[in-house]
Amino acid sequence: MKEPLVFILILNWKSALDTIECVESVEKSDYTNYKIVIIDNGSPDDSEKILCGRFPQHHFIQTGKNLGYAGGNNIGIRFALERQAEFVLILNNDAILAADVLQIFIGASLIYSQGGIFAPKIYDRQGTQNVYSAGVVWDPKELTFVDLKNSISNQNDFMTPKTIDFATGCALFIKTEVFQKVGLFDPRFFLTWEDIDYCYQARKYDYQTMIIPQAKVWHKLSASFEGGHKGPQFQYYSMRNRFLWVEKNLKGSERIKVFFKFTKDVYTTMRALCHRRVPPEQTLILKSGLLGAFDYVIRHFGVGRYKTS
Repeated sequence: MKEPLVFILILNWKSALDTIECVESVEKSDYTNYKIVIIDNGSPDDSEKILCGRFPQHHFIQTGKNLGYAGGNNIGIRFALERQAEFVLILNNDAILAADVLQIFIGASLIYSQGGIFAPKIYDRQGTQNVYSAGVVWDPKELTFVDLKNSISNQNDFMTPKTIDFATGCALFIKTEVFQKVGLFDPRFFLTWEDIDYCYQARKYDYQTMIIPQAKVWHKLSASFEGGHKGPQFQYYSMRNRFLWVEKNLKGSERIKVFFKFTKDVYTTMRALCHRRVPPEQTLILKSGLLGAFDYVIRHFGVGRYKTS
């Protein structure tokens, strides 16, 4: 039986050294029928020269400008679909792939026919045994997402494939038929929440998202964000895009409750800033969050308007 063709998309933005490590880990795969596509998101440094020189055997796409996670990967997805890919692995360039991941995903796709999106267990590269994410589910009582790593105490359960509500965009193994029916990532998100949104959109077409714990990936946390998860860039996109996600994916009273919860967060931030209750180094971060909420209201999506200093 011929192995299905897998296209592996690796998006680069000013981080060629991370991308080299990522590609080299994929090249050690024990699966053979794959193509690597390196997509440079208009990096202003020497990324294109470095990566083309280091990997002439792989496909390289230059977007010409920063299109974000959603837009950059959409270009790679179209490229893969045009070349009859059967699966697409979207892989963060700061991730390292275990050699057997592709084999495990292919096997899971045969066993779990209802699955359309498959995700690995993700470890923190700075603490190789620390689990960063084991799949995420929505808690309707608390109106928040909960990572399964925090709720599974039995190690055997921790190794059992499960249906989840979303998987982090660090590594997503997706059947190409999902893209053909659901479409691509919503470019309005640009960065963050687009992975959550896509899993929810796929579910509308009866495609489940599944965590396959036997598949392992190691990830540099927050490497995609200037200042990490506590910086103004992340705060801006997280605040703006959470409202867009609610608008697209929740309905009825649940939508109203979550909108109210997020709006309350905005109000709390405004009060803290008005009364100068935050340290100076936190002011820019909180202002970025408020700007994100404002931009949602005025429908300013895509690339953000946050300030880093």
